[in-house]
Amino acid sequence: MFVCMCMAVTEAGIRACLHAGATTTEQVSERSGAGTGCGGCLETVELLVEGGSILHPDTEPRRGCRLPRSA
Repeated sequence: MFVCMCMAVTEAGIRACLHAGATTTEQVSERSGAGTGCGGCLETVELLVEGGSILHPDTEPRRGCRLPRSA
């Protein structure tokens, strides 16, 4: 699923950056490009860096997220 539409970065791409050693939102952005366009996805990138899930059934997508809400 896309997290950053501007730079076409998926959740899997962000998780790959984290697996490769990125530990901050800034490092993920530098490596993947996520958040370097309009910046609307930065809160979602931060959520993933902190170990969260963008599709947890009990939460809404964070402000600025361009992902569709799950049914």
